[in-house]
Amino acid sequence: MLLLALLSSAFVKGQASEFDRLEALLFKHYKNEKFDKALEIAMELYRLNPKHINTLYNIAILHSKLGNREEAFEWFEKAADAGGLRSFRRSYFERYIAMLEHRDRDASQKPDQIMKTLAIKPGEHVADIGAGSGYFTLRLARDVGPRGIVWAVDIEQAMLDHIELRLKEEAIQNVKLQQVSADDPQLPQEQLDTILLVHTYAYLQNRAEYAKKLRKALAPGGRVVIIEHIPASWEKRPWGPLPHQQVSRDTADAEMAKAGFAPAKVHNFLPDQYFVEYKVHEKK
Repeated sequence: MLLLALLSSAFVKGQASEFDRLEALLFKHYKNEKFDKALEIAMELYRLNPKHINTLYNIAILHSKLGNREEAFEWFEKAADAGGLRSFRRSYFERYIAMLEHRDRDASQKPDQIMKTLAIKPGEHVADIGAGSGYFTLRLARDVGPRGIVWAVDIEQAMLDHIELRLKEEAIQNVKLQQVSADDPQLPQEQLDTILLVHTYAYLQNRAEYAKKLRKALAPGGRVVIIEHIPASWEKRPWGPLPHQQVSRDTADAEMAKAGFAPAKVHNFLPDQYFVEYKVHEKK
């Protein structure tokens, strides 16, 4: 029995070693945008362990990257079935956070240029709606300084928990974490100098009504800043808002106008995103 146990242990270790090797190869192909090769490796990993939730999730993402929409949805469902919804959500958020914080994001998002353009002043009150991993939250917190406040707002507690860990690591104490519903930011009234929505506006419910709630939260002279994906086909951009969820700049302008906003400044240095600062339109 002991010999059998040792042999079994050696097999498991050998299998784990092969799994790790293949997973490293998968990520190498993914990084080089060889998604077809990466998918082949992912399927080998699936044969080794059909219930490994991250492998199922990776297969779904790779099908998405290759434009195989139906297959992507099918593998997302397999991931949910394999580990139970709770485990799937945890894995999803871990992957989603990794994507939000990926070093390659800076090249397209240009966060330093965005922050320079926003010119947030020390002592300001700012809200980061759809804070996600805290990609902009921490930058905003540094700019407003100890006399300022940042409200990090998200519908998912998992994201806020992640931000809380980052705040503790960097000893940042001027951020308020707030879980909200998709139709109400639940912000303090007439206190916000800047409300920032980065890749969030498209996911809001009842956007025109939501904009009215943002207006009530603004201090006199405050602004709402929307940075959103320019609509694109699923084939061109198999991530971000689905085609039926995407919101054009014209639509955003029209919806914000219903709440009394007008574009105050428009910035065009983000090639695949629009970047607009809205202020309450003063009637003459």
